[in-house]
Amino acid sequence: MSSIVNQATVSALTAASPDALTATLGLAAVVLLLALLALKELFRAQDPGAARTADRMRAFDAAIVPLLAVFLVVMLTRVVDLLYLD
Repeated sequence: MSSIVNQATVSALTAASPDALTATLGLAAVVLLLALLALKELFRAQDPGAARTADRMRAFDAAIVPLLAVFLVVMLTRVVDLLYLD
């Protein structure tokens, strides 16, 4: 086990069922994604032509793209579960 991941994190991840874990992580990813998208729009509206604004937009994009990928994966797995119930 890596020293970066402590025992509390490992026990929390292994105690929850996969459905509960994906629901929790998916909800956290969606909330963070919405917050970052709102902040990005606020910074864009503040001063659209400034060089600092362009740098901030690239920084937000670096955080938003992976969260968008997580959101899509969680949503696709939920849709597949709904379509193919056993």
